[in-house]
Amino acid sequence: MVRETSSGALTEMRSMLGFLRSEDSGSSAPQPGIDQLDELVEHTRNTGLSVDFRTAGQRPRLSTGVELTVYRVIQEALTNTRKHAGQDSNAVVELTFDRSSVDVQVVDDGGSPPTDQSSDSRGHGLTGMRERISAYGGTLETGHIATGGFRVRAWIPVGDQR
Repeated sequence: MVRETSSGALTEMRSMLGFLRSEDSGSSAPQPGIDQLDELVEHTRNTGLSVDFRTAGQRPRLSTGVELTVYRVIQEALTNTRKHAGQDSNAVVELTFDRSSVDVQVVDDGGSPPTDQSSDSRGHGLTGMRERISAYGGTLETGHIATGGFRVRAWIPVGDQR
């Protein structure tokens, strides 16, 4: 029991340290989570990107940190789609729940990349995603797909979160 509690506390602490390192720590606004994904998707659609948002399974009880991680992964993946695949691309966001994990997948069709991209515009988005997910014992797979698009897939174990 003590071991599980301390392990959970360490996971949350790693997540919080990563959050403080990468976010505006001066803000006292509540952090977004899964309940705000519809709003994020709608905002993204309003920028001109076509997004299909799907969920499957019954959502288990999740910690605030896991919810924030899921939200940030989807936010970053959609931002990257707009930035690298262009406004005329299409994205599919799939969020699958089961009792022991959350599976997040964002796939775009490649669209028409903007012509004004510079090769030095690489940020730390994928690295940040990987750090957030690994803080919870999850995995991240990213890469180009055969049809010309890009895929981001995150798997996060949820176990018994209290």
